[in-house]
Amino acid sequence: MLGDRLARGGVRVQHLGATLFPEDVQKEVFTSDSVRVTGVFSPTGTLRPVEGGYRLDGSWRFNTGCRAADWNVTVAMLEGTDEVLVAMVPANELTVLDDWDTSSASGTGSASTVAEDVFVPAHRVIRFGDALGSAVPGRLAAPERTYGLISLSVTQSAAACVGMAKGALELFLERLPGRGITYTGWSEQSESPLTQIQVARAESRIAAAEALVGKLARLLQDRADAGELPSVAERATVRAHGSYAIQLAKEAVDELFEASGASAIQRSVHIQRFHRDLRAYSMHGLLLLTTSLEVHGRMLVGLDAGTPIL
Repeated sequence: MLGDRLARGGVRVQHLGATLFPEDVQKEVFTSDSVRVTGVFSPTGTLRPVEGGYRLDGSWRFNTGCRAADWNVTVAMLEGTDEVLVAMVPANELTVLDDWDTSSASGTGSASTVAEDVFVPAHRVIRFGDALGSAVPGRLAAPERTYGLISLSVTQSAAACVGMAKGALELFLERLPGRGITYTGWSEQSESPLTQIQVARAESRIAAAEALVGKLARLLQDRADAGELPSVAERATVRAHGSYAIQLAKEAVDELFEASGASAIQRSVHIQRFHRDLRAYSMHGLLLLTTSLEVHGRMLVGLDAGTPIL
């Protein structure tokens, strides 16, 4: 089931991106079991039509895992038009910039990639709308395809953030025995009612976030089992509830971090890493709570979603 696979890391959104292409492209990509595919949704490049395909130019920031990738799913504008296209490009045809120097999410290796007059055969280019889930003739039959690219991305990201929050809670509880509260009479922090409330509040937020993610995974799995894509309204709900689950996970870790004392700022105390990373992921454009709530809210009041990123 999707929920179990998310927990195990068995579903990879990058690989799903590759399955959005026709069968001949997938045969080029999946030449072994260890193929790594990465990509960026932002259309910050240009595809210029030439004989037999296109010439690709542009740059893409936040390309997570690009240094270890074999292929790159690249989004770009068709030159001189408003049409957005998606190209499958061998990673070794792109230049990776050494510009990933961040205070959080450092391990993602989300450097920028650059294309300079890279030739892309026509068969490795599809429309952006097709990449978001509509049918493309000749695709390999893969149940993951029917999860919906954006919905799976959001659900997987939310699951990872819940996992980070649970890790932070485990770490907090492991450090608790024998710790007092400096400049107070509490020689055992665990005996303080304030700490008990903080821990319970954090755990409750994590439980709520996990329940939300489980509900989203169940929705996507049910649609996949039925061979259907989630509806537009359901996809808007996934964006909002996934982002809200991340917000709950972030709030839980904020509480635990603030209850951890000044020693928590040391890099050797890993709760600071959970704290920094969750703040970073909650700021991702696809996961930003205010934007996702607006999309969902528009649907709830009878308007269109206002974005194709669903």
